[in-house]
Amino acid sequence: MKNHFGKLLLFSSLVILSLYPDSFYRLQNHEGNLVWSGTINLAWQEMREKFAKQAVELKPLTLAGENLVNYFNQSEFGWENLTPSNYYVKSGRGPAVISLINREVAQKFPNKTFPPLAVGLAPSDFIVYAYSFWNFRYLTSFSEKKVLFKKKPVAGFYAKNFKQKRNISIVNYVNEGKFILYLKLKQYQERVFLVKGYPTKMLLEEALKEISKTPEGISLSSLDVFEMPKIKLERTKKYSEIAGKKFNNETLKGYELKEMTERVKFSLDHQGVTLESEVAIENMESSVDDGRRVVRKLILNEPFWVILKANSSSLPYFILRVNNPKILLK
Repeated sequence: MKNHFGKLLLFSSLVILSLYPDSFYRLQNHEGNLVWSGTINLAWQEMREKFAKQAVELKPLTLAGENLVNYFNQSEFGWENLTPSNYYVKSGRGPAVISLINREVAQKFPNKTFPPLAVGLAPSDFIVYAYSFWNFRYLTSFSEKKVLFKKKPVAGFYAKNFKQKRNISIVNYVNEGKFILYLKLKQYQERVFLVKGYPTKMLLEEALKEISKTPEGISLSSLDVFEMPKIKLERTKKYSEIAGKKFNNETLKGYELKEMTERVKFSLDHQGVTLESEVAIENMESSVDDGRRVVRKLILNEPFWVILKANSSSLPYFILRVNNPKILLK
């Protein structure tokens, strides 16, 4: 007798939009760069808590599939690391839930750029869907210019005057090859960290420990220099390691995970970051010229990290390693 397995589709979308201990994040390769978005963890968390009622079990799995499932089951990242206004999670059965998801997402996120969800579900099929959106703006837009990245000219921006330098706060400065800073936003509850000179997992974790404390940092002086390239990334990934695998959980007997798809869009330019957020205004201290005559060069012309984090969370929700110009605007 032929078995008829229901389907469970898992979707995770991050409009914009895996090194922490692996229980938290998992960087994925994208054209030689590395990227992780926490939105997919929300979808897995929903599936684990609402359907599996315990750690998700799939079979049969290759070693790569086992590692992936173990990572998702053990990840410490969850809803508490995001502001509720920035994400949407929904799960349910049958075709009616698709219409509900499309309607509710469009209502909550009118600037969503992904097309409506189009999935054919039988009445017994399930879907788990997660979506998040941010749109940050700096206190003041930077000035545009061509900059160098790995000695190649690319589109970029820089702090031309005192007002633009107020956008930047230095967390740690060792030298022009190693520093941590963040860009100040009108959305005061979020921060965009830029990290240069921490290329290994161990060094990155050092930087992330400093970032986890949400440090205030220090302002730039009139002598300090800042410039960086513009970034644009678009990525779609289907997790073939677990596609078509049957659930081994008692609560999901007879079901298989048909497909898990993740889409990420991220851009960072002279005006802000598209990843998305409700608007808030920050009251800021003015930059002060402290009499130094040493110039701090905050020039992101070699591989660096972009890390986004809510001030209320110790864990970031987005990590990008810029290794090459493939995701930089020309």
